[in-house]
Amino acid sequence: MKPNPPTLRLRRDAGVSLTESMVATALSLVIVSGMLSLFTLDNRVSRDQSDVVRMQSNARNAIEFVARDIATTGYGVTNDSVLRSFGVIYPNAAGDESYTTNAITLWSNTQNIKGTVVKKMPQPSAELVLDSVDGFVEGAEALIIGLGADGSIHYDWFVITQVQDNNGGGEKHLQHAPPTNPNDFVTAYQKGATVLQASRVSYFLQTDAAGISQLMRKVGSAAAYAVADNVGALQFTYYDGASPKVAITPVANATARKKIRSVSVAITADSGRKALDTRKKRTLTLTIQVAPRNVTYLGAS
Repeated sequence: MKPNPPTLRLRRDAGVSLTESMVATALSLVIVSGMLSLFTLDNRVSRDQSDVVRMQSNARNAIEFVARDIATTGYGVTNDSVLRSFGVIYPNAAGDESYTTNAITLWSNTQNIKGTVVKKMPQPSAELVLDSVDGFVEGAEALIIGLGADGSIHYDWFVITQVQDNNGGGEKHLQHAPPTNPNDFVTAYQKGATVLQASRVSYFLQTDAAGISQLMRKVGSAAAYAVADNVGALQFTYYDGASPKVAITPVANATARKKIRSVSVAITADSGRKALDTRKKRTLTLTIQVAPRNVTYLGAS
């Protein structure tokens, strides 16, 4: 009798239970959630660091621009006795007699181009007669300063519209259009008034249409342009030449202006966006004190 062949018993695959599936899903969610948290944190740190770097760059650029222009203030201007009595640093954006602490206007004549009025002109008049017009360029901004009809010192900025080197009889004329006074100069300038193809640079704050506070730079009568964004504060302090230095305030007239020997500049920039941890904008304040060498020759009285 033959033995029966062995019977193959197939083991039934048990599969994965619902409990096991739920545990595996939960573990996967924990792992993915942790990875997302790390990714989000890394993005936040990266964004904040980028904002800080941009803020530092804005602050450095802003203060370097201002410091460089202050350092060259008065070049080509302070060797003139009339101009020395007037001062070359103005605590406002207009270059007038007002006083603010968050704007400045600086005069210089880096090319040393100037002439002297040799003939009193009637008022109104659109031209000046000078002893020399060498170097003057049409379209450039110029400054006239000297005694007016009332015997007091006055000044006007104007745009040169035409240079006439020989206008009959050997006279040298500058045609002009005053940008700050559309009609004419403030006075009929007397013989001996000084005309400079000078430059003036102004710094002030302005908020653009998007609400961003910008440091603005304006050269002469040209349109102002932004040199740095997210600059929330600008502060100028003026000091005399005493030891220790004494702050001059207010700087509201020529007597005070010509005593200035150094200018302290404080610029505060912000990150532009709120930090994700504090929900506040980060800020950075840089301060520098500049002593323009040319104003040393102005005289203190």
